[in-house]
Amino acid sequence: MSANRNYKFTEIRKQIEDGENANDDTIEDSEQQIVNTAFNGVTLSLSQTNTENEANANVATSDVNSEFTRSPSRNSTSSLDDSNANAYFGLRDGALESAVFKCKPVILNRIDGELIGVWLLTLIDHWDIERERLLFLTDYSLIILKYDFIAQKLLKYNRIPLLRLDKIVVGNLKYPEGSLLPPRNQLGIRLLWNNEEEVHFTSKWNPFSEDIPWITITSHPLVMSGGVHRETCDVQDFTRAFLQNIQKETVNTRCQIINTSIIIENYANLFAIFHNVSALGFFKNRGKISF
Repeated sequence: MSANRNYKFTEIRKQIEDGENANDDTIEDSEQQIVNTAFNGVTLSLSQTNTENEANANVATSDVNSEFTRSPSRNSTSSLDDSNANAYFGLRDGALESAVFKCKPVILNRIDGELIGVWLLTLIDHWDIERERLLFLTDYSLIILKYDFIAQKLLKYNRIPLLRLDKIVVGNLKYPEGSLLPPRNQLGIRLLWNNEEEVHFTSKWNPFSEDIPWITITSHPLVMSGGVHRETCDVQDFTRAFLQNIQKETVNTRCQIINTSIIIENYANLFAIFHNVSALGFFKNRGKISF
């Protein structure tokens, strides 16, 4: 364990104990000079894992991998035809690589460490609204970026220090008993940092609230296209890499990893149904207009 990694770990822990906000959508000019913005060598997925890390992985990772194998997935049983797949701007030649190149300066080496992998996935909010997001996994952070694939620019981003997490849930996405919605049949992962505390009523029932202490992630629809970036859009690939990283001694030793269903609290939200079926949270070509 190098002295440099110990220094970063101590600094991050101090920032969290001091109450520093997990979200950070600004970057100082002086810190940009530290960041290497070259795209050379950056992988879009962690398809080649480090042998030493695999040997040190917690048994929970093996359990999760087995769960993936057993669990049904809408993504693994369906396919996306070429016309529908090409409607997503994120699939176009060089779009994903260009996005990574333009967004990489948000990584602050003194806080985040090195970039491990990049994924294009679906974020599900507390109102069951699906949105397309670019995810940067680094040594000590998960950075969630809203990138406009049409205008080719970064709109906003949130940084979640991995040390802040206290629970990770991996399993099938499921609506609660009594919900009028059809089964999702999707795999997902939920990251929580609320220490089992209840979310305030005003936040939970506000669809625009941004202080919900968890995020839910599932695969991007392009995972069904079978294209070159399939692994980059696959929540299973992201989950394996994420669990492998967070279980390192210098990242987070207190986080609980659970294999169970992930409850999406939606009983009959018609707006969420319309929004998700229409893929309004994704940058797509929609005929004469694109958004």
